[in-house]
Amino acid sequence: MDIRIHDRQGMLEICIEDNGIGRKAAAMRNKTRNGHEKSMGMKLTTDRIALIENMLDISASVHINDLKDSAGQAAGTQVTITIPRLDALVMAKEKHTA
Repeated sequence: MDIRIHDRQGMLEICIEDNGIGRKAAAMRNKTRNGHEKSMGMKLTTDRIALIENMLDISASVHINDLKDSAGQAAGTQVTITIPRLDALVMAKEKHTA
């Protein structure tokens, strides 16, 4: 697993990448294992981002990219979460209210 954090103009870009079997194969494996393929991890993350956006009146996002190798086979997953830096958010709110 690789985790990178970048500061991009007042936004934190958090990139998490793994070299696993990919989401499609993982969903099939989970469906075989427990009879359903519903994963709560992404739903909870999406719900949290939406809550933060609504509470703080900000823009944030989660993007998922299925990685492929040179043969087009699943080579893992990359998840990128973009949220405002707290200090940038505070400065923007102060500027807006001044």
